[in-house]
Amino acid sequence: MLASLTLYGDIDTTSAGLKFGLVESNPIDEVATDDYGLAGLCSPSEPYGSEDVASE
Repeated sequence: MLASLTLYGDIDTTSAGLKFGLVESNPIDEVATDDYGLAGLCSPSEPYGSEDVASE
């Protein structure tokens, strides 16, 4: 339950900051919010399948 409240608080404060013109400092979350809006904040910070498969 504490983790859920913490996640909600993080999304809430990030949302408020973005509305006031602040910039997301996490580059992955920045792309997620640019592409999907606030719904992008609910996704994991490192999505599955993000490994660099081109180097294999």
